[in-house]
Amino acid sequence: MLQNKIISTFSKKIARPRELIKFTENSVGMIDDINAMNPTLVLDLGCGTNIFKNRIKGLIGIDILNREEDIVCPIENLDTIFQPNCADVVLALGSINFGDDDLILKQLQQVKKVCKPGGLIYFRVNHNPSHNIYYKWTMDKIKDYTEALNFEYKVSPTFITKARENVYDDRPIDKQLNRNNKQRIFLVWRKHV
Repeated sequence: MLQNKIISTFSKKIARPRELIKFTENSVGMIDDINAMNPTLVLDLGCGTNIFKNRIKGLIGIDILNREEDIVCPIENLDTIFQPNCADVVLALGSINFGDDDLILKQLQQVKKVCKPGGLIYFRVNHNPSHNIYYKWTMDKIKDYTEALNFEYKVSPTFITKARENVYDDRPIDKQLNRNNKQRIFLVWRKHV
């Protein structure tokens, strides 16, 4: 079962000191932008170690792992817990990354359902991952889902690279880019009003 594979893959992951700046697109600037919106509800889907908790106003961390989340729930079942149009912002930073086309569509439909009209969806996925549990995201698939769900881009899709922390390296994080690391696709969707 896919959920068990995901749990076994990520259950031992720990938060590292530089976790917030692992991707510059999803770091302090994003936190400041979201907080400036004065949100009442932000859903962090696949929150893992819940690094944005107490950093983003109104944040609830959701994950299928039993670690630091506020609520244990698969993304495809969000509507069993949350009302439609309840979230100002949804974070899906590496969480809608597993399964087949049907599961990905179900999860994105749930995100659309809980996000308020005009709300934002911060979205990051693996591009051409080597591990078989990951969905094979491409720019064409991003475009297809954007059109199918009637989303618009607030931030257009772009390739980003993870800044890799080396615990023995005192160089600034931007000097520690790991050229062998997989690229991610990052974007911000807006749900149509």
